[in-house]
This record gives sequence, structure tokens and C-alpha cells, in this order.
Amino acid sequence: MGFREDSSRENSARERVLEQAKLFYEPQLRSLGFGIDQIDSYDLEQLEMALQRINDCISKPDSFG
Repeated sequence: MGFREDSSRENSARERVLEQAKLFYEPQLRSLGFGIDQIDSYDLEQLEMALQRINDCISKPDSFG
């Protein structure tokens, strides 16, 4: 087993973890107005307000399930 096989396996595992995280977190983020397509449509002022809300959420992680 060479380096390429290990690297490929790690990338595959990383992709699976990212996909599972997206499936888990995207609905929660969407309900807060932070879905990917929602954020893509924000103007600068909305992005700044969203950043403040995200920072508030980060400072109170116990508010999430």
C-alpha cells in the first residue's frame, strides 16, 4: 500500500464526513437564514448582519442541539 492509496482513502473519508456534516447542519443553518443559496443572495449589509448573528451563535454553542 503506497502513499497514493492512503491519500485517496483519506480524501474519500474526508468527503464522506463533509457530506454527512452538510446533511446534518444545512437544515439547521437554513432555518436560521444561513443556507448556502440564502447567503448567496445577500447583499453586503445582509452579510454583515449574518456575520454578527453567526458570531452570537458561536459565542453560545449550547443553544444548538
